[in-house]
Amino acid sequence: MYNQEDEIEQFFREQEGYSDNQEPTPEKAPDDGLPSIMRTLQEPPKEDPQPSAFPTGGFTPARFDEGAFPEEPSAEQNGFHNSGTARYDRLKEMEEELERDERTNRCGALSKKYMQLFLLLIGSVALNIISTILTNVASRDEDFYESAKVFMIIVAVAFAAISVLYGLLLIGMGKYFMDFKTAGLYYIISGCCEAVYHSSTGFAGAAFSILSAVFSVLYILKFAVAMSNSFDNVASYMAVSWESFRKVFIYVYGGIVVCTLLLIFPILNIMAALVLLLLLVAAIIVSIWQIVLVFRSSNVMKQYSTAIHV
Repeated sequence: MYNQEDEIEQFFREQEGYSDNQEPTPEKAPDDGLPSIMRTLQEPPKEDPQPSAFPTGGFTPARFDEGAFPEEPSAEQNGFHNSGTARYDRLKEMEEELERDERTNRCGALSKKYMQLFLLLIGSVALNIISTILTNVASRDEDFYESAKVFMIIVAVAFAAISVLYGLLLIGMGKYFMDFKTAGLYYIISGCCEAVYHSSTGFAGAAFSILSAVFSVLYILKFAVAMSNSFDNVASYMAVSWESFRKVFIYVYGGIVVCTLLLIFPILNIMAALVLLLLLVAAIIVSIWQIVLVFRSSNVMKQYSTAIHV
């Protein structure tokens, strides 16, 4: 007898048996309507076991625009840079050391030169005083001039010799500062003119006296500048002292010239004579000041050179 329920049950049993024997089919990816190449581009990149030719975070145009570099400098590059900087610092240090040694040697040499100038100045002042006294007495007494003429010539020759020696010493110091050389030439000319003045009388003596005064002023101005320059980077206070001396010297001797010219006028001659007397005293003080400064300059140069060596 045909039973419809049994046939339906048999049909489902056969279907279940077919499903157990068949391999499960993989689930199909939903089709989003894009071609396969577009889907590949949209997928995230996979890790590649092959190392890349460029390091991660390396050069890109965007990073270059931001001022970044592909990578940090290597240790070798850093070492090269540091060694270059060290060589530059060492060369600079050597230059400073050579300059310091040169300045020290120069100060030691100038200290000795300044002391020699000081001794020659003392001798020059002594002979100048003697010559001035003899010349003034001889100008009033002809008999004294005849009797002391030989001695006056000896004093004049000694004074000229000291002036030449002093000037040659200054010329030799021109290798340190050129103003010393110019000052030395002026001093030699001034000393020779003054020697002629002390050994003669009358108009010739007056003419050589004026020439001696002119070249003496030129010598002092150049000498003060050279002395001031020699103390640059050594002792600034001594440079200031020599500059002050130069200014005072200009004021004093400028005043002497003005007062001498004012003696011509009858109305102002008495006042000009009084001021001239004061200025002459000031000129003597300035001359002493110069000698003291030369002696002090020698000591300062010596102290600087010995302090550097210690």
